[in-house]
Amino acid sequence: MINDNSKFAIVLDPRLNLSYFEDKEQYSSPLPKLRSLFDSNYKTEATGEVSTITESSLIFKQAYKKRRIGLEDELDLYLKTPQEVDSIDPISWWKDHEGIYPSLSKLAYHILCISATSVPSEQSFSKSGDLITKKRNRLGHNTIRASMCLSSWLNYFKE
Repeated sequence: MINDNSKFAIVLDPRLNLSYFEDKEQYSSPLPKLRSLFDSNYKTEATGEVSTITESSLIFKQAYKKRRIGLEDELDLYLKTPQEVDSIDPISWWKDHEGIYPSLSKLAYHILCISATSVPSEQSFSKSGDLITKKRNRLGHNTIRASMCLSSWLNYFKE
């Protein structure tokens, strides 16, 4: 069973969007709850503006008015965008589109930063259990931290 935060993460992933839920009848659409979360916690934070021209051109900037995207429209506008390719990083995508979706990008950062699994933390506890044994039970916290960091760095460079 997928919880609400996981559903929100799927919708806010520009590679998946709402299309993930289209062919899966066993999952209810997370859109009403996502809209409620957005409206109650993020809607009042910022105003989205999109320039109809480039920011660098001062002459044209004065000639054309900026059109304002209503905060209630940010979510709708995002949902209308086409899916992105699988190779993009969702966090980078939201960073690049922060000017278009200022409030929604804050929600996306908060939802997408949640770890999908507890595997990394469980692996850390398991490795620390291998390090701290009956014979090494008096290691200081700085020594343990340094040993754990060195171990993870060695594994990183081996890959």
